[in-house]
Amino acid sequence: GGFGGGFGGDFNSNLVLSQIQPEQLWQAVSKVAEVEAGIDPFKLVKLDLELVSPMPYDVSFGSSRYQATVPVSSDTTVQDGRKSVRLILLKTAEDNSQDIVFDLQETSLSFSNPFSESRYSYSWWANRLQTDAAPVEQARAVVITQYNGNLYTNSAQIPISGVIAKYDPARKLEVEIFANDNSMGVVPVEKDGSFRLEPVLLRPGLNNVTSFTRSASKLQSAISKPQRVYFDQVKPTVEFVDLSTHVSQSPAKVQIKYNDDSGGSAGSVTLFVNGKAQAVSTETALVTVEVTLEAGANLLVVSAVDLAGNVSQPLQQQLVLDDKAPETAPTNLSASLSFSGREVSFSWLVDVNAGSYNLYRSETPIAEVDPKQRLAENLVVPEYQDADINVGSTYYYGVTSVSSAGLESQKVSVNLNLTVLLASAGGTTVLADGGRLTAGAGALTLDPTLYTVISIQRPAEADLPDLSGAIEGTGRVFSAVMQNGLPFTAEFLSAVDISIPYPASEVPESLKVFRLEGDVWKLLESGVTINADSKTLDLKANKFGTYRLMLPESKPWDLNGDGKIDIFDLVMVGRYFGQSGEKIKGEKIKGDADQNGLVDLYDLITVVTHFGQSYDLLAAAPMALMGQSRGKVSMHVSHSTDHRGGLQTQQLELEIKADIPESIAGYQLELVYSPRLLTVVGFEKGNLLGGESYHLQPELTLGRIGRIAATQLGESTDLGSAESTMANVSFRLKGDLDLALKSIGIRQLVIADQESQQIPVELERMTTNREPVPEVRFSLGQNYPNPFNPETWIPYQLGSSSQVLIKIYDVSGHLVRRIDVGLQGAGDYTSRGKSVYWDGRNEFGEQVASGTYFYTLKTADYVSTQKMIILK
Repeated sequence: GGFGGGFGGDFNSNLVLSQIQPEQLWQAVSKVAEVEAGIDPFKLVKLDLELVSPMPYDVSFGSSRYQATVPVSSDTTVQDGRKSVRLILLKTAEDNSQDIVFDLQETSLSFSNPFSESRYSYSWWANRLQTDAAPVEQARAVVITQYNGNLYTNSAQIPISGVIAKYDPARKLEVEIFANDNSMGVVPVEKDGSFRLEPVLLRPGLNNVTSFTRSASKLQSAISKPQRVYFDQVKPTVEFVDLSTHVSQSPAKVQIKYNDDSGGSAGSVTLFVNGKAQAVSTETALVTVEVTLEAGANLLVVSAVDLAGNVSQPLQQQLVLDDKAPETAPTNLSASLSFSGREVSFSWLVDVNAGSYNLYRSETPIAEVDPKQRLAENLVVPEYQDADINVGSTYYYGVTSVSSAGLESQKVSVNLNLTVLLASAGGTTVLADGGRLTAGAGALTLDPTLYTVISIQRPAEADLPDLSGAIEGTGRVFSAVMQNGLPFTAEFLSAVDISIPYPASEVPESLKVFRLEGDVWKLLESGVTINADSKTLDLKANKFGTYRLMLPESKPWDLNGDGKIDIFDLVMVGRYFGQSGEKIKGEKIKGDADQNGLVDLYDLITVVTHFGQSYDLLAAAPMALMGQSRGKVSMHVSHSTDHRGGLQTQQLELEIKADIPESIAGYQLELVYSPRLLTVVGFEKGNLLGGESYHLQPELTLGRIGRIAATQLGESTDLGSAESTMANVSFRLKGDLDLALKSIGIRQLVIADQESQQIPVELERMTTNREPVPEVRFSLGQNYPNPFNPETWIPYQLGSSSQVLIKIYDVSGHLVRRIDVGLQGAGDYTSRGKSVYWDGRNEFGEQVASGTYFYTLKTADYVSTQKMIILK
């Protein structure tokens, strides 16, 4: 039975691609009934086709899909759950005429009765009639395609037709058709030479269809050439080949591979990019397609239809267009040592912006991406093992993030430096910034099989406990890991050398070194030295640990903040002398001790007033200056004798000289001597800094001349000169010359360059120009002081050993005082310690009156008298 119902309905409501009038439609249906046997126009069901939008992925490019719903009535009979129906498609002619053309297609339609839980109950028939049943959507049209001389079909039963050229109807021939050597039937040849057999039964796969003609007299022709027919109901497959999830540019190239069990090419392949279809070439099974993408996620769907009309399962994949490299870098790069001690394994935290990673290695810090330093690339997991390392060599490692589209970040992770050492042999880990750890043989361990990987890292400031006055960026973590993966925490068998770099802008003498013990910073009070060449602070350590540099808070006139007011502060005033805050764009001007925005005489006075003071904010031993000498300082002494005043007075002229072949900004020193052997009688400033300089007034105390200091005023353009004088000092010799020379020494010598940095110098041995020492003779010198009140000293010299007697008389010749000195050896008795002392009293202990007095020196062979005055 048919689907029931007549054509019926309102023809005016049916629009298929164009407006069709009811009269035209009826004429077309009638014509179909005339040319196609078995079609009853009154049993046709009108289908209102609706365009499916958006277009499904299994529709060939250039085609559209329409759908219609067909109700099943109670008169519909079902056989084995399947139904074969004919579909007639009517449309207006393509030449825009009013003619209506039709296409007749047989479709295999599969459907089942509406399902319900009571299907097997007595109400089963009623359930078939329920009106809310879901429509059947699985229908297969019979497709027969001819390609390269072969036929492809999705139906097991197809009609076979043919034509005999120049056929003579009088012959009355018939044709027998075979499929795979099995006879499918015999059909007569029509008058026009055509013949048609329906159906021809096919088996899955390749079928060979042949035929021959037979006359009325049973004469047969030769077997025809086989017609190859592929019966195929297997869906083809289509796939993306090596399609990544991300690309960095558009258009992008996509490879698509088609495969079908028939071995033939595709009927069509369609690629949808974000719902927009584009045709794909079917000439080859593997084809490359260029697609235009939008920024971000793009949905790619590919489907194919084979020559038999089978539609593949649509395959979809997301493709992200990401044209920006990550702006982040991985963190927490760490390393561990293999059991053999010759391989280092690295790991780091996952970067959510990365699809893969590149690892770099260099012998210098890695600040930017350099392909020559790339050790490994496109690492999809955050780990790697480096098996190509040299024991004793220091390496820097850095890792970058690579986007899923393959774009690499230009930001490199915090570098990890490491050095693999055979622990018992020791070695050195040295960094480009001067950081260093040197362990001697046997310093770490005596185990000959133990390897360790040593690292010197600069931790983030936030990862360190607070330390008031700490200098940012000076923290250093010295650490090591052993083969078992555990940190090396044991104390060393002997101390190792550690170097910590300090900022070039800081005065190293002012810096303090702290070591982290637990969560507490502890000041290193001794053992820290300065290496000016490498700009590091060097110290000894007995275990690995964390160190940090600190600058104590200082007074305003402590311009370099080292806790001492010395030549460096004076040099800073001198260098910026005359400058103001406006001159350097409002920044805090250096050398402004009184903080008034101008470096002037008041700043010099402020620093000079506090010169020599120190502020021991944190007790620490002074750091020694290390480095290659860049100049020489020497002392030259000239010895002479002065015979004026009746006494033989010996003089020493000391010249302190400097030979430094570079520009000098200032210097300071103090001179020490034995006050028992020498008396300062004169001081002159030097000419080392030229005329545009400022010299402090020396501070003379017994046995010491302090504050011998000078600074250049303004910026110097001199590049240094030949040997120049720092100071000239005149002494009166009061004792043995050799002992006096040995007592002279220079202390606190500091010479500063134009950057207020100390210049290492070599202090040469003293040179002398001695006058032959004259033979000592008897003499009586003038008392000193004179006039005096109430005490004085009477100097004298002896040519030989003798008893010495001093007598003091008034102007009337009366004896006032007798001083019996006793036996004295030959020599000079002119110093206060050796001269005869008179306290201004007579023999009865009474103070004598003001006036003129005479004193007489008497020995066995010599008598001499001098005059003196008491003035009250």
